[in-house]
Amino acid sequence: NISATESSLDNKIEKRQQDLERNNKRLQTLRKVRPAFLEEFERLEVDLRRLYQDYIARFRCVAYLEQQLEDAELAEHDRIELRQAETRKMLEKMRQEEALKLLDDAFEPSSLYDPQTPSSLQTRLE
Repeated sequence: NISATESSLDNKIEKRQQDLERNNKRLQTLRKVRPAFLEEFERLEVDLRRLYQDYIARFRCVAYLEQQLEDAELAEHDRIELRQAETRKMLEKMRQEEALKLLDDAFEPSSLYDPQTPSSLQTRLE
């Protein structure tokens, strides 16, 4: 009984080894054979890599140019704000100078009373 089981197991092992050898040979032949589409696939893969590199370069250029544009717009905005602030300061200074000049003219003693023309005070007050 044991010898029958042993021989049965030996047969199974031998059969499995033959299957393994046959499958290994088949694998080796499959590795040697190149499919018909593989050359086209490899060529397309090379083209795809080249196109992707072009895409990356262009994307980086566009991103750089967008950043430069944003920086330029920000600088221009700052310049405009600075000019507007300077203009407001200048206008305020001119208003203050004009108000001061009007006050000086209004309270200038010579303009209030002129001894040669007694009607100058009268005209000034009206």
